[in-house]
Amino acid sequence: MYYILINISPNYNTGKTFSRRLRIMELAIIFLVVAILCAIAVLRELKTKNFFAVAFAGASTLVFGWFSIMTLFSPLFQ
Repeated sequence: MYYILINISPNYNTGKTFSRRLRIMELAIIFLVVAILCAIAVLRELKTKNFFAVAFAGASTLVFGWFSIMTLFSPLFQ
C-alpha cells in the first residue's frame, strides 16, 4: 500500500506528523467501508430472518462505525 507523503514546511517533524495523520485517515476510511458493508449485511439478513447473523453484523456495525467516527474526529480533540 502506498502512502501519500506531503511535507508542508521544511521542518522534518511537521511532515512526519502530517504523514502519520494521513495514515490514520486511511485507517478511518477502511473502518468506515467495513461498517457500511456490515450495515448492508444487517439489512440483508433481516430479509432472510437470520437473527443470529443480524446480531453479529449489528455488533460489527456499531464497533467499526464507532472506531471510524472516533478516528476521523481524533485530530479535532488533539
